[in-house]
Amino acid sequence: MESKEIRDRGEKTAFLIREEALGKFIEFVLTLIRAKAQDLTLIEEKELGEVLYRWRDWAGVDEVLAWLKEVIMNPISALAVLEHLMTKTIINGIREEFFLQGPSIENLISVEMLYDAVKNAPTKTPKQQMFVDMLAEAVKRKKVGKSYDEVRQAGSLM
Repeated sequence: MESKEIRDRGEKTAFLIREEALGKFIEFVLTLIRAKAQDLTLIEEKELGEVLYRWRDWAGVDEVLAWLKEVIMNPISALAVLEHLMTKTIINGIREEFFLQGPSIENLISVEMLYDAVKNAPTKTPKQQMFVDMLAEAVKRKKVGKSYDEVRQAGSLM
């Protein structure tokens, strides 16, 4: 919300960080992200998905992809990454429904690479299995040239 792009578009007029300090702030946050990435505690962050996208925006996709390739070598960690990259909606204010946005995930890592990492994970919760199934569907759709922008869980009304 403090980015140069938002400032340039005039979407917001009051900022917590002075524009001249924004670069230093981003570098400071990148230092924190990289430290958590190095000791792998980044995987445990509640907002991992959002952090990965900001990291990519600030440091480039190659740095994030290199980290993700290392992390997903462990199938349990790969499942955690997948879970954080799912999109959740609330239906009628009470029911959660998840869907997968393939091209959005591919801003970080290919759906095929992520699927290869999770498909044979030794133990999966029912929720994780649902995510793996949706990822498998995204890979299948992409392979045949169909849209995989919004893959929903089986039985979804949307």
